[in-house]
Amino acid sequence: MALAQTAANPDGTPHTAKLDAKSWSKKNAKVKIALASDSTVQESSGWGNGFAACLTPDVDLLNLAVGGRSSRSYREEGRWAQVLSLKPDYVLVGFSHNDASKNKPEVYVTPDDFRVRIDQFVDEARAAGIKIVLMTQITSKRFDKDGKIENLAGAEIYDGITREEAKAKHVPLMDMAAVSTAYFMSIGVDKTNALTPVHNGKLDAAHLNAEGSVVVGKMAAEELKKAVPELAQYVK
Repeated sequence: MALAQTAANPDGTPHTAKLDAKSWSKKNAKVKIALASDSTVQESSGWGNGFAACLTPDVDLLNLAVGGRSSRSYREEGRWAQVLSLKPDYVLVGFSHNDASKNKPEVYVTPDDFRVRIDQFVDEARAAGIKIVLMTQITSKRFDKDGKIENLAGAEIYDGITREEAKAKHVPLMDMAAVSTAYFMSIGVDKTNALTPVHNGKLDAAHLNAEGSVVVGKMAAEELKKAVPELAQYVK
């Protein structure tokens, strides 16, 4: 059954967007997992599809990642309330790229505010009986003249906060920023570019093409196994 949008967020603030109803697709799934993030995770431009392919048929995965959203706008639009209403067994939550975008006031949040919002995700998920896993975000695939990865400006600050809050609140962490940076550095510029979509003749370093989704989706699945050992049986 598709669930309609709730009237307000857990803190009582009204939603700013009308959302389509969402529902689970498998009646007899042993575990339900939801993804709450941005374009780096969604199916069309991130690792969502590659991750889904790594899971066994016993998993019902609902990818609720939406491009351009930050921890702030995802909540304001009512998307987080929708996640909670769907009552997944696990929710994987990751933001930073858009939160750090000072040139986008509609999504930007300060580092201090980001910390508060991460804590809200954790507290509200737990209050709803949902097990939460925090994620840092995959690095931007830009290389400097010395062949080192240059992440989006400020994103490392927000990823650092995610790590700190995961430790402080005893939440499992999928450190996608660390593993993706190490991997892209290990394979170099040309092979990394082969995993990157091209738009109007320019590499889109923040996102992944179909091959990139497969490669990074496998990384995400391995990170999930390490972070939540009880889910290892559901990873191929």
